[in-house]
Amino acid sequence: MGKDTLFTILFVTIFLIFIIVFLTNSILKPYIDTFLRIGDSIKKSTDGKFENINKPKGLIKGKEVDKLVDNYNSFILMLKNSFDDIHTKLKIFTGDNNRTSDNSFLNLKDIIDNLSELYTFKKQIDIDETSHEIYDRLAQILKNRFNIKHFNFTIYDSENKTMKVVLQEGDDKKECDKSSNFDLCRAYKISQDIYSVSYHKACSCYKDKGFYYCIPLQLMDHITLVIRCVVETQEEFDTLKNYHIIYIKKYLQEAIPNLKIKYIVDELNESNYKDALTGLYNRKFFDQEIDILINLAQREEFSIGVLMLDMDHFKAVNDEYGHDVGDQVLQMLSSIIKENIRESDVAIRMGGEEFLLLLVNIDENNTIKVANKIRQKVATSAIKLKNGDDFYKTVSTGVSMFPDDSTNIFQVVKNADIALYNAKESGRDKVVRFTKSMSSTIDIF
Repeated sequence: MGKDTLFTILFVTIFLIFIIVFLTNSILKPYIDTFLRIGDSIKKSTDGKFENINKPKGLIKGKEVDKLVDNYNSFILMLKNSFDDIHTKLKIFTGDNNRTSDNSFLNLKDIIDNLSELYTFKKQIDIDETSHEIYDRLAQILKNRFNIKHFNFTIYDSENKTMKVVLQEGDDKKECDKSSNFDLCRAYKISQDIYSVSYHKACSCYKDKGFYYCIPLQLMDHITLVIRCVVETQEEFDTLKNYHIIYIKKYLQEAIPNLKIKYIVDELNESNYKDALTGLYNRKFFDQEIDILINLAQREEFSIGVLMLDMDHFKAVNDEYGHDVGDQVLQMLSSIIKENIRESDVAIRMGGEEFLLLLVNIDENNTIKVANKIRQKVATSAIKLKNGDDFYKTVSTGVSMFPDDSTNIFQVVKNADIALYNAKESGRDKVVRFTKSMSSTIDIF
């Protein structure tokens, strides 16, 4: 009887365990499958593949896990739509439509990395002082970001029929043969990109083996910059043409306005538009060259801050101390002006003690800040007399903005002169912003 009882108890126990395991597995399996499917979907999402999950059999409709699946699928759909929208807009913005990777995350990350680097580049060239600094920065981008080892930058001047290599990197042999006639450069001649093709010779100048891509950039009406990139293999060329060139051009687009301004300044520095006493530009520059700067401002859509400065009671200096001291005062003012403006800005001695400043690509607040810095520096700068005594002068300034106040630069200058008149009438040693309510009998044009 004891053995029978023991076997009966053992049999019943095993049977109950089996029943419990079976029931537990039946109940838990749909939940386990659900979490496994969610885990698999999350893993695919990290590869840029957003997929909904199907509900396992056995889930009770309306219960927590059933709702979890619905909420998860809604979240995945929302994430996919948002991600696709961002990706599409970024591709439209950058023009980067040639990527073939299945991983959208990596594609998007690469686009964002390029845009971030582009933004950093723009901030850097804004403070570069010369065109050669910008060329050097572009060279670093080509070498370090796009791994291009051979390139050069050549300036073509159609007016003087001259060309000049302003920067060259890599093997000297990887150069075009255009020494006899620079008009042979096809990229310069037709103002379009020229690059290697497999079935015919796109440019007759290129003699070396390898693959080239030439990009023309119009700096002035008669000045063209051609950037030539050379790579050694078909694979490198395909990468350059299909992927890198889009972003290289965006770097160049950011650099062009700065290069144009620098080029204008460089031309002016080599001209005869200088005032002998102060070293600033003279009235001749304003009369003959201002249209170049204004056309550039209108094309590139940037503002110009216009300051009209006048030394207070300057006639009294000449009368009391003589014209030598008066010249010293003007030289002091011109030195302070040079110290407080950028190389891209233009300072002009319009005549006598009157100075005109054109602050390029600047807003109203910063224009007024520059004017006040000059005013404060003048007021605290001593002029030394031959007997050892010091005396101090002040300057009054009128401010107007192009094109906010007028699209006619001559009217904007007149506005600044009206504001200057108000500064003097209201006590001198002031910076006054022009307003439409001001009136004056001044008519300088």
